Amino acid sequence: MAIVCRQCGRRNPDGVQFCTNPDCGAYLGWDGPDPAGPATGTAPGPAARAQSAAAAVTLADTALGVEPGDTATTTATVYNGGSQVEQFAVTVLGPAAPWATVEPATLRIYPAGQAECTVRFTPPREVSTQAGRVWFTVRVASTLHPGLLAGANGTLDVGAFREVTAVLAPQEASGRGRTQHRIDITNAGNVIEPVRLEATDPTGKIQFGLPAGEFALNPGRHPVPLTVRPPTRWLGKPPRAPFTVTVTPRPTLPPIRLDGTRDVVPLIAGWVPKAAIALVALAALAAALLIPGSPLAIRKEAGKANPPLPGASATVAPPTATPTGVPTPTGQATTGPPTSPPSSAAPPGSPTLSVVVDSRGNRLAGNTVAVPRRARLGHFDVTFPADVSGCSYVAAVDDPTEQAVPEPPFVSTASGGGRVVAVEIRNRAGGGLDRAFHLQVQCRGRSGWVVVNDTAARPVQRANGVLSAESTGPGGWKIVFVSRVQTCAYVATIGSAGQGVPPPPGLVSTAPVPESNTVVVRTSDPNGQPASRPFHLQVACGVGGDGSAAVDATGHRQRGTATEASGRGNGIVAVTFGRDMGNCSYVATPASPGLAYTTGGDNGVTVKTTDANGALTRLPFGLQTVC
Repeated sequence: MAIVCRQCGRRNPDGVQFCTNPDCGAYLGWDGPDPAGPATGTAPGPAARAQSAAAAVTLADTALGVEPGDTATTTATVYNGGSQVEQFAVTVLGPAAPWATVEPATLRIYPAGQAECTVRFTPPREVSTQAGRVWFTVRVASTLHPGLLAGANGTLDVGAFREVTAVLAPQEASGRGRTQHRIDITNAGNVIEPVRLEATDPTGKIQFGLPAGEFALNPGRHPVPLTVRPPTRWLGKPPRAPFTVTVTPRPTLPPIRLDGTRDVVPLIAGWVPKAAIALVALAALAAALLIPGSPLAIRKEAGKANPPLPGASATVAPPTATPTGVPTPTGQATTGPPTSPPSSAAPPGSPTLSVVVDSRGNRLAGNTVAVPRRARLGHFDVTFPADVSGCSYVAAVDDPTEQAVPEPPFVSTASGGGRVVAVEIRNRAGGGLDRAFHLQVQCRGRSGWVVVNDTAARPVQRANGVLSAESTGPGGWKIVFVSRVQTCAYVATIGSAGQGVPPPPGLVSTAPVPESNTVVVRTSDPNGQPASRPFHLQVACGVGGDGSAAVDATGHRQRGTATEASGRGNGIVAVTFGRDMGNCSYVATPASPGLAYTTGGDNGVTVKTTDANGALTRLPFGLQTVC
């Protein structure tokens, strides 16, 4: 006859001792037959009489609430339904388990007896403690009868707390034009915090560059760039221009005021007028020496010409210019510098945008206020403060382990339109994988980049500093750059050339052509076989404070701004830059078919390389860091 579990209500078949609900497992000896079933007067069978070990557990409160930093408590009552003395170990399972303690954690109970223990939940007041409802299970296990288990389920509602701090760095600066500052905003709460930024000065004449409108900050630290440009001053003593930045969260948090100053250096230094007066006086003296009849004029003797003035040249040779041609991919020369295709995403000289995102879609680090969102399994949309649709995007999966990767993740990128970049991480079959990743966006300036559509009649969709792109066969390309790139590193990602869904999974590798401005790019399918794929390529020369490294298969540094590189094992290389890399992003690309994973340290980056199947393999690679 069927037995209904009192703990969860599951109807269980006749003859079982414990509830068949995997989330319950209560001992059914405390329950009777289903009252709806047929009545019987039959005595218990041999199986029932042979039962000698049974247990059950109940909770005084199954729905708890707690504020981070406080404690919620419930009582668990454990029943011994067996025929001998039992000893039970009490543990807590589920998402709330890291915050749980049980006292006492071991109970000794006589047959048909019961005992109680106290279960406490103390979630810390930290950004890692997410607000919301989580479940837990209090499980008891016999230490005398392996396999004798019982459990009771409950929920814990974790409250939200809010805290926002901000720091302006540097607080004081000086210059003639625009200066760069940074607002380090820390969301020390456990919920997403929308904030607004506003910069003002008493005169209203300073121009500020800040993200417009309200933007959301995930828990953690977020650096926001700030540009300050006061009115131009031509002469005089450098005046001091104070300004104020206000960080305004939503009520009830108060606004945060940050004070800064900017010394305006005149365009013409103070010594220039004095030097100009001295030059005028000298010119007047020279004129007086040369004017005939002047008391100071130099008299010449008969038949002799006046000697040249000290420092003057008797003859001046006309300047000559030797035009230098720039070789084109066809071997001809062009007179005049080549030009690169225009880009409308960012002003010249702007830094590479970067962001580091965890597997749940939370922003961990980066040099810009980018807002990531996990749209679905393995698909993330990252929104930047400005339009990045005309830029290039490279990405790498973050993996801090030094082990093989059983299910290799393949990362690809695409424009999500306007300010959005789409990042997809998939397995070999195309299924989504949630993994942490690093994303770097180049728009204009730097050493050069290109986005190539492998199937288009005009393969170069957008670029900066690139002369040409030539296909060398399935999955093979030669990219010719304007500037010298022989001393740089090269990173690339399989990525759509337009807006929409990223292309199918694949591998990409990069390598230089010696003594030329050419980079070879090869794409392949997830098995390492040559296959055409669109891709994004960036040249990493370590300019503007960013870092680069090209490392050979033995783990030794070949070129770049890294101070050294050393192999720590098969496929594990530590690249040292000698400075704090905690808030940076790292993208690495193998120089032969395979995969590269990155993770950061105090003063460097660890790069792990594997083959297409995820086995650790020593591969040469290029690395770009953006801080």
